[in-house]
Amino acid sequence: MGRFTNISKNITVAFDVVGSRTYPDKNIIRIKLKSICHQLNVKYNKYLAVEFQIKDGDSVIGVLSSFQLGFLVYRDVRKLAWLHDLNLYFGLGFGTLDTGEVIDPDEINGSSVINAFSAINFAKNDELQKYNHVRFFAYDDTGIIPYQAINSLVHVIYNEFSGKTPKQRDLIKVMELNPELTQEEIGEKMGYEKNAKENINKLLSRTNYDLYKDMQKDVFDLLKKLQRILR
Repeated sequence: MGRFTNISKNITVAFDVVGSRTYPDKNIIRIKLKSICHQLNVKYNKYLAVEFQIKDGDSVIGVLSSFQLGFLVYRDVRKLAWLHDLNLYFGLGFGTLDTGEVIDPDEINGSSVINAFSAINFAKNDELQKYNHVRFFAYDDTGIIPYQAINSLVHVIYNEFSGKTPKQRDLIKVMELNPELTQEEIGEKMGYEKNAKENINKLLSRTNYDLYKDMQKDVFDLLKKLQRILR
């Protein structure tokens, strides 16, 4: 293991509801987060060191068995946040999980857990992500993981290529939530009564959609290779 003994194969995911204190009925938050946890636990069941669970009423924590899955969860959480009408701060924490078989969200501990919540705090202060409904930040306090590079890639994908205008951002949202729709159907859904396909093509060309998709794969591959190096 050598100098990599401060990094485990697991990665902690945590996310926090934006403005949770302003909700008149906190139970609404709990219901929405409970649904998100259930969907994530079903999809990633085979890869969970600790299931996704609600913590402190307005945040969620879970631990996955591989780095790249953390980014896949982020992509899923973006979609689920849209569906549940939530804005979130999302943190990925690299490091260790020091509490063995413990699964209680209030008792699990280790540097990856601490770093995930530190990442949330960094995301809260990142105004460059002001148009992103799920602000992202990854963090590692050991200096081993190049988390700045990961954050830069994700920033470019979801803050530069996901649309700089409300119309472009709406297009990305419709496409992400409805991957089965044709461009004609997407245009109609967005209110284009005439030349729907042509208008969608124009919007897509301005959002660099192909690069938007390719760079997501680049982040996934980077995390996968990082974990391979650390083994």
